[in-house]
Amino acid sequence: MSRAGFRLGDQPGLYSRKGLSQVDLLVPEAVGGPGRRAARLGPHGSRAAMKVRGLEGALVSHKVREITSLVPGSDRSCFLKVAGPAALLVSKIHKIRERLEDSDVRRQEQLPKDAFDIYRLLRAVDTAELASEIGLLQSHETSSSVTSRALSTFESLFGSRSDTGPGLLVRSVGALEDPAFIIESSIALSRDLLEAVSK
Repeated sequence: MSRAGFRLGDQPGLYSRKGLSQVDLLVPEAVGGPGRRAARLGPHGSRAAMKVRGLEGALVSHKVREITSLVPGSDRSCFLKVAGPAALLVSKIHKIRERLEDSDVRRQEQLPKDAFDIYRLLRAVDTAELASEIGLLQSHETSSSVTSRALSTFESLFGSRSDTGPGLLVRSVGALEDPAFIIESSIALSRDLLEAVSK
């Protein structure tokens, strides 16, 4: 990271370079070693990456995908392992739970976007595919615990119209979508997934 011009900030794994966005190097809590926030990575030390709960699913469910440049006209690309949709869903649910429990207003301002990310996953990915992958995550020792906790949190967030999730969604889309449609759609998709997972 330093050779590329990035500098480590006050928190483990959080790097920045002048004129560019911040880069976060994160490690699933289950494999990050002892301690609270810093991942223990042997010769890389204890500040190179941060431990985060909820990323464990990415170790279990992932596919190699080609990532191309966002710069118009550039032919740069690389092949990377990318987390499966259910692994992304689990990690995002944990992020929402973490932010809801945090008193930092700046972090809570990100909650509507997080909720909308979940909604986009539910709409974009077939329910049967999500449920199948969740089953894989539940059956694996590395990701079982965080997946079960995520499902419980998910049900409490999107289980009914009065729960926190639909309200966050409405805040996210503003006047761009009919609030009633967003609420009903999110509840229907969530119930379909929870029912499919329970079978």
